[in-house]
Amino acid sequence: MSPRPATPLLRTPQYHPLLIIWPQSDRWPQDGEYDFLENGAPGERCAEAFIHYPHGRGAVQQEHAKERNCGAPLSEWHNVAIEWTPDHVKGFIDGKEWFSFSDGARSGRSNIQAMPSGHLTIQLDNFFGGNMQPATYEVDWVRIYSLDPK
Repeated sequence: MSPRPATPLLRTPQYHPLLIIWPQSDRWPQDGEYDFLENGAPGERCAEAFIHYPHGRGAVQQEHAKERNCGAPLSEWHNVAIEWTPDHVKGFIDGKEWFSFSDGARSGRSNIQAMPSGHLTIQLDNFFGGNMQPATYEVDWVRIYSLDPK
């Protein structure tokens, strides 16, 4: 008698955790989007970012960054920051800069840092439909600084 083939493990789909600056106007992609901390599944070691140019309808126009020299898994506590100024968009994990983008305007799109205004969004994306693995996204504190010295 030959051995039975191994039954593949059925994995319950996981949520996709991310931190985003979403355009205040809710106009996407016209006003951009800054996915400044993203990972494919909870607990991955390396962060990713997708920084979207403000642009008209059509193909997505974005820059992608993947953290190198990753530290502790993202399921552990970290200090995460985005610096969005009229000159650039930069990302930081535990005080270390891991991406920086600026400019890039051309026909049909604005500079990458040109989102008119935006707000922080903390979310667990569902790319798989139902039957999701339960998840929690814990955030201890948030601080937003204004560039306006008033």
